[in-house]
Amino acid sequence: MSISALLLTLLHRIFFFATYWNLTERRSFSRLGHEVIQAVMTGHSLCQYMTDLGRKIIIEMEISVSFAGGAELLFGGRKSINVNISESSTLRDLISKLADKELTERRELFVKGDSVCPGILVLVNDRDWELLGQLDYKLCVGDAVVFISTLHGG
Repeated sequence: MSISALLLTLLHRIFFFATYWNLTERRSFSRLGHEVIQAVMTGHSLCQYMTDLGRKIIIEMEISVSFAGGAELLFGGRKSINVNISESSTLRDLISKLADKELTERRELFVKGDSVCPGILVLVNDRDWELLGQLDYKLCVGDAVVFISTLHGG
């Protein structure tokens, strides 16, 4: 196989790789191709280049998040949202992201430290988070997380 055919095959695989995952540096395909060709032509190890590129890639997944029992009022009245979060995230990371990016009202009614306030029930795929490891539960693709407020006046 000629060098140009090898490089073309390699670029095709890299483009597929880059399309499937989000590049943190948002390189364009032509820029990425140029970098690979330059690395190979200057004698750098292609394996090392791909390893370095892999370190710069963040794999994200979408998590369905719902709010009920009044918790939706803390999030602008939204009863459900989809949140993009990195693949290795835990419920602790999700709660932090929700508090920092999505919460619109009274933070103190949703978070306490790095967890939810007492009185907020958390379900993951209709199971109580206490059965799953609470904050340390590693989120998976397709998980549905529900936050239900049990805090009501009376």
